[in-house]
Amino acid sequence: DSPIFDFKDVPKAFFLTNLTWDWSLRQFSGNLQARNIFDISYRDYLNEFRLFHDELGRNFIASIKYNF
Repeated sequence: DSPIFDFKDVPKAFFLTNLTWDWSLRQFSGNLQARNIFDISYRDYLNEFRLFHDELGRNFIASIKYNF
């Protein structure tokens, strides 16, 4: 009950599933990612905002790079 420290119970355990695919073709390369594929609702104990909201749900990321 100290105002200096924020002691909170540890959140429930969770299991995240991520998928990554890297590709390259001549001067192009890229990356496709799917994070938290099953859209698990969780809170990271080390995140300072864990008391206010859950972490990101399902997330897709695509990138393309051109080498010249």
